[in-house]
Amino acid sequence: MTTVADIFPGKYLAANDLKGKDYTLTINKIDIDIFTDHGGNDVRKPVLYFKEAEKGFVLNKSNANAIAEIHGNTIENWVGKRITIGTAWIEAFGKQTEALRVRPALRDNAPLPTAEEMATPEIKTMEQYDEDLDDKIPF
Repeated sequence: MTTVADIFPGKYLAANDLKGKDYTLTINKIDIDIFTDHGGNDVRKPVLYFKEAEKGFVLNKSNANAIAEIHGNTIENWVGKRITIGTAWIEAFGKQTEALRVRPALRDNAPLPTAEEMATPEIKTMEQYDEDLDDKIPF
């Protein structure tokens, strides 16, 4: 079925573009663009562009702070870093809406696996599994 978003695709990434999936992407470029907020004021926001995607990702303060926690506060240093983008239901402007949210990349700062590495699964012994499960539970 055809949606309005299919007919009028936006310039920037939106929650419905992800179709319920998470994507791990590499930041390729960061621009600062001017947008109009809900009060009619001009505001500057970072826009991330990725090696693996065409649309830019306009950062709100929550997502910018999430990336800063992962990769540091200097946005120029984010180029080449990987993040995972997914969605979450939030309350914004008095209504529930699906929003884009940033999480750490699954293999943050690690090189992507080769085809050979992906084809050869790691086989663990029971002792290795026991060591992996030795986490302290905080409650």
